[in-house]
Amino acid sequence: MNLISRIRNVSSRHIPEVLLALVCCLPALLMWHWISANWVQIPTWDEWHTPGSQFASWCTGTLTINELFSLHNESRKFFPRLLYFALAAFGGWDVRKEMRVTFVLVCTLCLLLLLLLRRTSGATLPSSFLTWGLMVSLCFAPVQVENFLYGIEGEAFFVGTAVVAAALLNLSRVSFRTKVLGNAILAFTATYTFANGMLVWALAWPLAAIDESTPRKNRVRWYVTYAVVGVVSIGCYFVGYHQPSYHPELASVFGRFWELLHYLVLWVGRYFASDFGDPLILGIIASLLFAGAVGFAFEAIRRRGDWRPFYPWLLIGAYACATGAITAVGRLGFGVQQALDTRYAVFSLFF
Repeated sequence: MNLISRIRNVSSRHIPEVLLALVCCLPALLMWHWISANWVQIPTWDEWHTPGSQFASWCTGTLTINELFSLHNESRKFFPRLLYFALAAFGGWDVRKEMRVTFVLVCTLCLLLLLLLRRTSGATLPSSFLTWGLMVSLCFAPVQVENFLYGIEGEAFFVGTAVVAAALLNLSRVSFRTKVLGNAILAFTATYTFANGMLVWALAWPLAAIDESTPRKNRVRWYVTYAVVGVVSIGCYFVGYHQPSYHPELASVFGRFWELLHYLVLWVGRYFASDFGDPLILGIIASLLFAGAVGFAFEAIRRRGDWRPFYPWLLIGAYACATGAITAVGRLGFGVQQALDTRYAVFSLFF
């Protein structure tokens, strides 16, 4: 009887948390309902190039390893192409399979964020779920609807997910060798998934634990190995690289500074824009809040002398800022308003 009463007490205590967790999952469930009610199996836009062109080469017997590593815009989509072939092996090419993979990937991102929240110093279960509910709402926000119906957008989601996974791995209690190997795999996969995946090599730099048992000499060897593999991986990426002829020249950071800043603010504000909110104003507000949060984090680090509680969130912020800056420099030639393209919401999500 005592055991039964204890179980009942535990169950009654956790009912609010369970209900809160279910409420947090509602945005994902609503998005899935909308996707499954509106998807079609016909490829669109760039899907005819990747994986369409590779499927055509496979059917004619001309597919080569070079084509699998070939450029699509600025990206070498080797691992996505392998995935598309694996999906097509079961029932043929149907882009709805890729949409399912994208949805599962974003759900995985949400779970990784929850794990990071639970590891945050001072976090309680209710506060973690409340914050997580906000994050899930952003991940499955209405601005992402079009991206969830575009199968190959999973490639863009993967890079940010890899950064979050690397942060979680760095904060875990696994061995230093496992961190190096795991982060190297994440970085290499991201590099040959989408162009900005090269950032992961720097952002996923392995971190030793506070009570690290691996001798310093061995850690140095692992660091050197990680750095060499990263340099070789990125170096091979640029073998035979050429900028697409239909893309503009890179914008000058100093010569077009204010235009670049305008582009970045729009890039941020697009995520929250609607008929009732101008993306420029919303972008300014979000950027100021972001700057304030970063300033608070560094001040707290200075006072407490402990940077680890802020590490994953600053890392995600660094990824978002670096990606936004690269996008602005590379796309400003199309015009400032190009920052409002829905596809970029995949990246500004992490901001």
